[in-house]
Amino acid sequence: MTEPPTWIDIRPKPVAAMPPQVRIARWWLYAMAGIALAVVTLVLASVDAEGENDAFHAGRLTAGMLPVLLGPLPALRFARGTDRVRVAAVVCAASMILFALKTVADGEPAALIQIAGGIVIITQLVQTPAKEWFDRPASQRA
Repeated sequence: MTEPPTWIDIRPKPVAAMPPQVRIARWWLYAMAGIALAVVTLVLASVDAEGENDAFHAGRLTAGMLPVLLGPLPALRFARGTDRVRVAAVVCAASMILFALKTVADGEPAALIQIAGGIVIITQLVQTPAKEWFDRPASQRA
């Protein structure tokens, strides 16, 4: 016959440190958004009032950078997020790649950086340590 435990450990378990894969993906999301914000700001500031063609090009550039500019939103939740946050970041990175492919097809080779960044983010977030980080129990989230 088994005896019930005399002492049950109800103390909260220590929170593990964020894996390097998650930190790298978060850094890439923040860095790419900062660079995209600077590029969009410079392009929009250089458009004069009478240059409709310049305004059209600036609008296309801004629309192409939209997934990059929205990338930090899921990254803000990486410390406390669930698997939904990871999936949102992967979807955002995949849309970065798709939008950048369209931009490269239009003759803008600078979007290759956006493609590389999206690939890095996706490859980091689909690795096992990243999956385990986002699948941890709610009691271990900060």
